[in-house]
Amino acid sequence: MTSNPDRERHYNCDKPYDQMLKHAALHEAGHIVAAYALGFDVAFSILHVRHDTPNRSVGGYTEVHLSWLGRFANDEEAQAAARRPDVLRIRIIQCAAGQIAESLVNPDREDIRAGAQGDDDYMIQCALMALRREDGTFDDTNLEQEVDSYLHARDVDAFELLKTRGAALVRVTNYLSSHVNQQIDGTVLARLAKDEA
Repeated sequence: MTSNPDRERHYNCDKPYDQMLKHAALHEAGHIVAAYALGFDVAFSILHVRHDTPNRSVGGYTEVHLSWLGRFANDEEAQAAARRPDVLRIRIIQCAAGQIAESLVNPDREDIRAGAQGDDDYMIQCALMALRREDGTFDDTNLEQEVDSYLHARDVDAFELLKTRGAALVRVTNYLSSHVNQQIDGTVLARLAKDEA
């Protein structure tokens, strides 16, 4: 089963190219390092640099798999397992790690969120599934506040996960930055992310 919130994000702004590249690479590195720390498999990651725009644009994409859930008899069982609250919590932490990592070099929170709108949409969707009652309903009285609180707690979880993995973040960031427009296989990323470089 695949978990891909980050469907091809692109920075296309007035910032210098090197800065956009660093932000995007660190963002993807956050996803990658967190994925391995949480037991995901990473299929690949790529930083795209587009030269067909006036200022160039930089985007990233990382494909992760929920292989740690095990094998299932059919897709319905796999989907049900992926939607358990404990699994949704882990999926959100892995997704949030991209923005948390990027915030280490990009103080502009709005810029981070603009570049990672797909992440935010995905995390809200997962939070709503995690907070849903067993009968499929929600407590509508404080739903927005409840989602915000839940997602803030996952941001804290992602920060705690990454704060001791700075060397791995740097290795993955540097590798991605020096291999733009190349799909980097998960086996290479695993060595970098798991302190085996």
